Amino acid sequence: PSAVDTFKRDIVDNSDFKEDVAKGVCPVYGAFDGDKIVALIGMRSTKTHINLAFTKKEYHRRGIARAIFNYLLNDVLGENPTLDAITLNSSPYGLPFYSAIGFTPMSEEQEIDGMRFTPMKYVIER
Repeated sequence: PSAVDTFKRDIVDNSDFKEDVAKGVCPVYGAFDGDKIVALIGMRSTKTHINLAFTKKEYHRRGIARAIFNYLLNDVLGENPTLDAITLNSSPYGLPFYSAIGFTPMSEEQEIDGMRFTPMKYVIER
């Protein structure tokens, strides 16, 4: 399958994931310009792994995704003060951003079901 097919299967067309988002089990944090969503970051139900992150191209490099991540971090730490790390699988395009906000690669780039990604970790310092 292509990367798009895999993303659609795992996120867009995944009714279990959509249900969990609607119930608040899998948090999704967003930024809006008026009534238009311009960026979002979503997490798995464990609240230790980011499974989607997007910013509309025309809103890149404005600090929006960084602000959402900081809000997400404070929110999950409020629920779980002993949390020591957050992980994600970065696309090649996202690597510079995630590195800039403090994520570090856990291994080399991988490819599964057409999706190229680098597993990354953000260690929470205390």
